[in-house]
Amino acid sequence: MLTKEYLNECLTYEPNTGKFIWKKRPLKHFKHGYNSWARWNKCWANKQTGYVNQKGYVEIRINYNKYYAHRL
Repeated sequence: MLTKEYLNECLTYEPNTGKFIWKKRPLKHFKHGYNSWARWNKCWANKQTGYVNQKGYVEIRINYNKYYAHRL
């Protein structure tokens, strides 16, 4: 289950633009250890997340689960 604390460790919300930005995530979020953590943060930290689905909603994937941006 996604908690507010976990979400705040993962994402930053920019209310002026409505965009979600990945934060540099802590090592404890990665069960496969340091290499997964380092690779993920190098590729995705400080980048915008989310995509528009076929129905026009913005979806964000966190830990292989989809969430609608307007619900987050």
